Parts: sequence; C-alpha cells; structure tokens
Amino acid sequence: NIPPERRTTKQLATPKASPSQGPAKRQCLNTKQMITRKQVDINSVLNVRSTKSVLYFLNEEDSLAFMSTCKKLYENQKLWQLMVFRPLNSAEMQQVSHPTDTNFRKLFQRRRNEILYKTEQWLSRHSNLRQSFFPILCNWLVELHFELFTKENRRLLCKDPLGPIHLAVKYLYRYMSITQNVSRSRLQLVGVSCYQVAVSCLLSDNEMRKLELDSKRFAYYTDNAYSPEEVTSMTANILKTLDFKVCVFTPKKATEEILSKLGKSCSRLTALFAHYFIDLTMHSTMFACHLPSTVAAAAILVASKETGNPIRPGSKQYQTLVNYSLQPQDIPKCVKVVKKIYEEAKKQETGGTFDIDSLPRHSMVIKHYQVEFIESVKGSLIPSLSKKLF
Repeated sequence: NIPPERRTTKQLATPKASPSQGPAKRQCLNTKQMITRKQVDINSVLNVRSTKSVLYFLNEEDSLAFMSTCKKLYENQKLWQLMVFRPLNSAEMQQVSHPTDTNFRKLFQRRRNEILYKTEQWLSRHSNLRQSFFPILCNWLVELHFELFTKENRRLLCKDPLGPIHLAVKYLYRYMSITQNVSRSRLQLVGVSCYQVAVSCLLSDNEMRKLELDSKRFAYYTDNAYSPEEVTSMTANILKTLDFKVCVFTPKKATEEILSKLGKSCSRLTALFAHYFIDLTMHSTMFACHLPSTVAAAAILVASKETGNPIRPGSKQYQTLVNYSLQPQDIPKCVKVVKKIYEEAKKQETGGTFDIDSLPRHSMVIKHYQVEFIESVKGSLIPSLSKKLF
C-alpha cells in the first residue's frame, strides 16, 4: 500500500502478485523476488523434486546437454545421480564412484554421442528421396574407399577397413534429420562430402595433402558431376549443421568394445561374422533409429548363433550384452532386422532375388568379406591342407 513515489528502486522493480493470479503465478513471482534480492546458490534452487519435474519435459538428448552445461550439478550428489541415471545404465553406474571421476566423463561423452546421432523419421523430411537410394549411395562410398586406399592403407587408417564409411553414414543420417528437401541430384554430393569429413577426422592435414585427398579429387570421383567448389561448400555446410560434433560413437566401435569384454568366450569366426553383420547394417536405413550399442549386441547374438555357439539368455555373456546396451529392450527387435538383412545377403551371394531397399546390387561389402572369410578359413588350416585346397 506504499505510494509509488515513496517506494524504493527494489520495490518498484519487484512486481506484486495479485490474488487473481493464482498460486502458481504467485510462487513464480516469489522465486523471482528471491533471486533478485540475493544471489542464490544453484543447489538451493535445483532440488531433487524440481529436477524430477524438469526431467518430465526433457528427452535423453536434452538431459545430456543440461548435464554438460550445468557445472554446479557435479557438486550435488543426489542431483547428479538423478540426472545420470538416464544416460547411463546401472552396470555403468557401478564403475563410477564420483561425478568428477574420469570413468564418468568417458562414459558420459560416449553415451552423449550415441544418443545425439540417433535419428528417427528423417526420410519423411525429404519428399524427393526414396529408401532404396541410400543402399546404393553407401555401396558407392565403399567402392570409393577401396579405390582411394589399398588394403594395407585401410588397416593403417583405422583398425577396421570400413570404419570411415560408418562415420560418413552417421554424418549423413544426422545431416538429413536436420535439413529438409535434399534433392535427388544433390544426394551424392552430400554423401561424398560426409565421407571427406570422416576421412579428415582420421587423418592429419599433412596426410591429407600427401594423399591428395582434397575437394578436387573427390569431385573427380563423382564423374565431375559436381565442381570442387561445390564439394568444399557442402563440406563446410555439413560441419556447420553438425555443430562440428564429429566424434561419433559407431556400431563398429561398440562391437569392438563388446568383443573385448567377452574375451575368449567368442571365437575368431564369431567376431568376423559380427563385423560382417555390422558392415551390412550400414546399408539399411532401419538401423538409424537404433543406438550403436543395441545394434552391436544384436549382431553378436546373431553371429554366435550362426557359428554354432549361441549366447543364451541368462548366461554371463548375455548379461554382458544387456549391461552394455543403453536400450536392451530393443535388442530382440534389432536381432530380427539383422537376421533379415543377412538372409538378403545370402540371396545375393547365391544369385537369388533380394530386397533392394536393404542391400544394393553387387554389394562391395559382400565381396570384401568373401575374401576375409576365405583368408580366415585358410589361416585356421594346417599348412599342408591349406596348400592343397587353396
């Protein structure tokens, strides 16, 4: 009831809630008054109850973004446990003793990258594109990769020869989920630019110059359908669209980590089958909506069954797969899709009719693994028998 001319500056700046505004509005104004009068520690404002209400409106990606920006969150153990419960599963939580632990930072960054590049319903954003275009594009990228790098150079470039293709496909799906209406004539330009970004992430600038891996050479391999300037411009556009977040967790990396955890319980042939299935999955757009850890777990389950040593539910190996996957409830669904694409690959190998939406014609991945399987069998035989058969 103080007249306006007799109020202080703080009283004039602080609005007063009327009874008609309701309890929620009055509580909001009381919070604003508290913050304007004195600087309040974030731990006194962000309690467990309010954080739960905030989490109700956030998805996993937003929660991870909030965790990475809110530095004070690490000082509150209860808040940290509440937030970290979403991106990390219970098995990983047991490996972390404190928010400042390096294990937590490593697991957190991996899970953040994994969730960030999970894309769903992105194809509907591009009315001129069909699902069958992407297996063809991926197969062309594999052929380009084999043309640019010999077998020895591919293994030096990455532990897995097709690692850069997995990166390029992740960039491609993420870019397509953000942009709209990419034309059919520009799809190959987006694909080759994503591949250039992937290779530049694995090689230094000096190595790129030594191998002459510049926009001019990439434009040449498109049969000069695009100019070097267009490739350079699209590469910069992709990096900007991805916000320069190019450290991506791929199904290939997840497969290697799971196999290292399983150790000797998985044979060399099982590991080879698992890598084969993972390389087949990058042709299909159905795997873009699944997390890499889930796809890797499904591939290893199918590989173990194909090699005659299945991993059964309830076993120690199966529990390792479940603990590693961020969304273990999706593993059975992924197993069905992996089996389907493997059946299509066997049809192509035997000259049958297969689904072109899942695999391209004359798949370079299948040709590559035909040699890999022969070398694996040859290496497991005794020298006299190997010489007789091969």
